[in-house]
Amino acid sequence: MLQENYFEFMVKKKTTMKDLVIRSICLFVFIYFVTLGFMVMPIFWLGCVATWIIYKQFIYPLTDVEYEYLLCDRQITVDKIMGQAKRKQLGVYDVSRIEIMAPENSYRLEPYAKKECKINDFSGGLESKEYGTFIIFYEGNQKIVLDLPEEFVKMIQNCSPRKVFTD
Repeated sequence: MLQENYFEFMVKKKTTMKDLVIRSICLFVFIYFVTLGFMVMPIFWLGCVATWIIYKQFIYPLTDVEYEYLLCDRQITVDKIMGQAKRKQLGVYDVSRIEIMAPENSYRLEPYAKKECKINDFSGGLESKEYGTFIIFYEGNQKIVLDLPEEFVKMIQNCSPRKVFTD
């Protein structure tokens, strides 16, 4: 009898300096158009509205990112949530196809270090006491980087005990 596992976890991606600069420039242009709209001509209100729409529809969602990890029925699903509104599924990974899963600084990953594979970094980029960064080598051609809490890792380990390490 298979035991059903379900666990959901979200990680906020680190906001980089590039993201802050892009947001600041867009907001500066918005303020510029507002000021010109009051002082010069109301036609600048169109620029103000256009800038605000661009900011809310494109700039903010692309610079405010969270990753959601979901473990359900021996599958890990990774979703990207942009601007707390738009959701995109990035991948579905079957636990039985994992070659190895270990913390990023584990000695167990050394044999895989020189392996050429596609890297999918779904980590937040921040240090936390709540979770640790884990590396998954999947099907021989993918390296997946996730920030996972201890409970999430234990549930994956219960599904595939010989492939998941916590050292």
